[in-house]
Formats: sequence, C-alpha cells, structure tokens
Amino acid sequence: MRSTAFLLVALASCQTHLPRLEPLTLRDHFEVAYSGDAAPATLLPAQLPAKPEAVAAASRATNLQTVEIKATTVELDIEGARQLLAALRAQDAEQDESATTERRQSKSTAAMPLAALGGAHLDGETIESILERLRDRANVLSSPRIAALFGEEAKMSISDQRSVISALDFKAMDAAILADPRVGMIEYGDELAVRATDGKDGKRLHVQWRISRPALPVPVVQTSVGALQTPVIIRHELVASPVVGERDCLAFASLPSGSENTVLLLFVELALLTAERDAASK
Repeated sequence: MRSTAFLLVALASCQTHLPRLEPLTLRDHFEVAYSGDAAPATLLPAQLPAKPEAVAAASRATNLQTVEIKATTVELDIEGARQLLAALRAQDAEQDESATTERRQSKSTAAMPLAALGGAHLDGETIESILERLRDRANVLSSPRIAALFGEEAKMSISDQRSVISALDFKAMDAAILADPRVGMIEYGDELAVRATDGKDGKRLHVQWRISRPALPVPVVQTSVGALQTPVIIRHELVASPVVGERDCLAFASLPSGSENTVLLLFVELALLTAERDAASK
C-alpha cells in the first residue's frame, strides 16, 4: 500500500512540473497605466438597438496611411509568465520596496497576483514564434486582425453574455401571492482600442486594453418569496502610448484572468503602411 501511494504521488508531481520558459528579449520598455474596479452589473435592455454599419474602407481616400494590427491575448500560468517576462520584472525590482510599503498601508485584505506590470518592444520575435514556444502551455483567447486609417481609433471586441435572475414578478393566485423569476442578461468580455498618431518624438500607438468578467459564483440575495441574483462585474484596464516603428511587435503585461494561477498577456504586431507602399509590396 505504501509503495502504491508513493507511486501516485510521484506521478502527480511529474504531471504538475512544467519546464522553465526562456525569457523574451525585450527592449525599450514603456510605462503602462492600470485601472480597475468591481461594481454591480448593468442589465442589457430587453431589445438591443441595431448597431450602425461600418464604413467601407473603399469609400475613403486610398492614399492615406493605415495601420495594420494583429493582437493576440493569451492566458498563461503565472510562473511561466514571470519567466517569460523576466526583463520586465527586473525593471520593476526597484519599485518593489515602495510597492510593498504601499500594500502594507492599504486596507485591502486580498490581492490579485500579476506576472509583471509594464510593456516593451520584442526583439527578434513574432507572435507566431511566441505561440510556438507556448504551444503546450498557453491558451490563446483571441487573435484578431484589423486595419484602420492613421489617426483614427479602431476597436476589437469579444463579448459574452450570462443570464441571471434579476427580479421577481408577483401575482395573486388561489388566495396567495406567488413569485415568478424574471431573467435578465449581463454582458462582459474583452476590448482593445488602438490609434496610431504622429508626435514630436515619432509615431505612437495608443492602446487601451480592457477586460471584464463576472464575479463567480454570482451573489444571491434571499427574500421571503424567492432568491435574486445580484451580479458584479470585475473590470481591468491597461493604457499605454509607446513610440513605435513602421513594423513592430509589442508585449503588454499583465492582467488578472479570474483564476489565481493564471494571468493574461497581450502581444501586438503592427505595420504602418500607405496604399502606394502596400501596392508596391504586392
């Protein structure tokens, strides 16, 4: 019996052991601003208004500069993310003492772990090469592509919905008041807004990366005639405006995933093109 138990423990240990990830080569680190909150969710209207149709790119002037974006969000175990972003963590080491002091002075009793908080340019890497390295370890949540006119904001979003018991409708029947649950819907998801602009120090890419998730399990309020759900949405946002080259690859880290063991990372590839240059390349 003892040998069998030892074997099971040894097998479990092998399964949970993950190989160490080689750190990414990062350069030209840039600051990111974080904000977040948790607040009661807003119910979606019973009938959503029709969304306006997108303006076709062909209806615009064809000689304007455009920015082509590929943005990939991955979920990775926190230890692997810390290994991958070792250079960002090394840069943050100087701030650790002040951050620790601030946390001690905070009245918060809970913390959401992060791999790092910052951004950098990637040297000699593409999104494909990063995903190949993380093939058996990371979960790719989204990887959309989009093109937008230079100076205009473009948004990429992925949303999901969840039903909740949002109200109780009373009705009289057989000399009694009965309660029927009313179902409502809440929406959450990921959104990335980007805008390329010219500045005194070069071209910049303004990035707003937002995620929202429902707090689970959904809080429940018990009444004398039934239960109501009071959903809460947890939101996180990173904002940055790094100087970029005509072709560049950026890493943004990190945001909580909703799990204690994983975090979210964002990788962005971009190309700044004019219609003439794009046509010549083809």
